[in-house]
Amino acid sequence: MSSDAYQSVPLTLELTYDAEADASYLYLRKLQPNEKVAASLTAGEDVILDLDSENRLVGIEILRASGHLPNDLLEKFGIEKNRVDLTTRPRIEID
Repeated sequence: MSSDAYQSVPLTLELTYDAEADASYLYLRKLQPNEKVAASLTAGEDVILDLDSENRLVGIEILRASGHLPNDLLEKFGIEKNRVDLTTRPRIEID
């Protein structure tokens, strides 16, 4: 890839954290009051991609966030790194 094809621009994105759920949400675009997330796609065990009605990515939800996000970011939320053990996952059995 030539250097002319690659561009970098500074962005300000909003990241929220729900301590009770240990989930984080990265807003790529704020939805208008009359808009809703039209579809959600699973992109790995703990990542959900939210799309608008035109299939544009509007947000990324990260489950078990304290085990996935970088330390410096976690510290901004007052979160202890690796609060959750990512090597084990609760098993759910369905009869």
